[in-house]
Amino acid sequence: MKATNLIILAIVSFIFCNCKDNKEVKPKIEDNSKSTLGVYQDYFNDKKKVDSLMDKIVKKGDTLAYKELSMIYALSGHRSDYLRVSLIMANKYQYAQAYYDVYNDLYRTNSYISGNDEETIEDLNVLDAETRNLAIKYLEKSASRGYTKARKSLLLYNSKGELLKNK
Repeated sequence: MKATNLIILAIVSFIFCNCKDNKEVKPKIEDNSKSTLGVYQDYFNDKKKVDSLMDKIVKKGDTLAYKELSMIYALSGHRSDYLRVSLIMANKYQYAQAYYDVYNDLYRTNSYISGNDEETIEDLNVLDAETRNLAIKYLEKSASRGYTKARKSLLLYNSKGELLKNK
């Protein structure tokens, strides 16, 4: 009798589940007319989201929040405004990527001025000596903490180090 009850219960459950309203549930389709810049500009303008991420970065050194906020700043066209956040993560939490980001922000500002898109030793030589030394200091700290991009950049500069010493 128990087996019969289980079979009946299974049949009733099956019928009940299949008798529900079979309306098709379609995923919400987002407006595809917005560019990546536009989408990230909206994220950038979402003060609550940005403040929440910033709070996690400043108070806890949250690397995931740092990366997310970095993407928001970069893809919304505000990358140069991210230097202060990179400095906090580098100096307060010794985060290797942040050290590299400080270097990169200083370098990119300079490469924008010189018109170069590729990383070259000459771009650093256009900087004043104090800014150049600061950029290299942050690059070295990032490399010493194992950040691969920093190690590659440092190899480039070390291979042509005489240019830096002569300036």
